[in-house]
Amino acid sequence: MNYDAFKERCDAKNLTPTAVVKELGISKANITNWRNGGNPSVEVLVKLADKLDCSVDYLLDVQKTPQRTSDMFWDKALKGMLSTPARTFSLRSGTRLSDAELSPIASYVNAEISYLSNDDNLEFTPVAPDRDSVLDENVLFDVLEIMDNCAADGAYRSVQVQISRIIISNFAKIGITREDLQDEHLDQKKIDYIYSGKSMGILSQGYGFNFSDLTYLRKKLKVSFSFMFTGIK
Repeated sequence: MNYDAFKERCDAKNLTPTAVVKELGISKANITNWRNGGNPSVEVLVKLADKLDCSVDYLLDVQKTPQRTSDMFWDKALKGMLSTPARTFSLRSGTRLSDAELSPIASYVNAEISYLSNDDNLEFTPVAPDRDSVLDENVLFDVLEIMDNCAADGAYRSVQVQISRIIISNFAKIGITREDLQDEHLDQKKIDYIYSGKSMGILSQGYGFNFSDLTYLRKKLKVSFSFMFTGIK
């Protein structure tokens, strides 16, 4: 947390840091920790933002002004985590996949392993452009698991991003464009990154679709998970 931002909001509210933590039932020892670069827990961070009438993004030095706006990533993300604790704590992390693990995934989504491993590659070229069937439908569940996990390293994130680019390529086959994904339930900056490879440095960007995104897209666009990944109806 940016301690200077925290202190500035305390001053703006005519409060001392000690008074704030006392009112919120937090140990005074946390103040020293924050001053030295430590971070509050998710729950405490949200409470501090609410108490000081500012955004979580401001306290984390992601946003330069304290006012809450519609595109605040951390305000939405952390409050979402607190509202769905069972889902949040059930999430698993994903780490670098070996070529042996990637091979059936690449075959299923009709891509080269090298494509899945390099998120600098924006354009998807299927290995077999005229493919009309999938050998092992059970791999679908492995792909969904990959998209559901939280990327713990850059290699795993790249696989998620590249599968997301395969998805938008398959969408294009049936006339679904970037404009069709303009929706308040989808992170537009994340989608911009999937299409363009350019991010603004916000942590929601640089990542691919997650399982919640895919579930929403399946219902919104009336397409199956299998079609998203394979392009085969």
